Amino acid sequence: MDSLIIGAICFIGLIIFKSPYALLISIIVGITNMIPYFGSFIGMIPPFIINLFYDPKRAVWVVIFLVLLQQFDACFLEPKLVGDKVGLSPFLIILGITVGGSLFGVWGMILASPIMAV
Repeated sequence: MDSLIIGAICFIGLIIFKSPYALLISIIVGITNMIPYFGSFIGMIPPFIINLFYDPKRAVWVVIFLVLLQQFDACFLEPKLVGDKVGLSPFLIILGITVGGSLFGVWGMILASPIMAV
């Protein structure tokens, strides 16, 4: 659900920026958003390269837009979606992921939400 929302917002933003291949780029961004940690960065490479060939200024603006979109996803959307599923506030989800990640690494981040729910 998270990746579908990010892909749709990305499509709308790329249409506003008049980016070529907006639908294809949005699908790539949505799919790579499913990859934990590095997926959002991997998803920024194709839009940058495609837009670089058409207009270098637009390429920079598209990357800035994608960085802001990923920050919106990480700080607001994902905690809200995960919090609704497990019945926790976004603050507790972020706190759990931060503490779990610092203490137990990747496994701590994966298990943070269920442990906080219990």
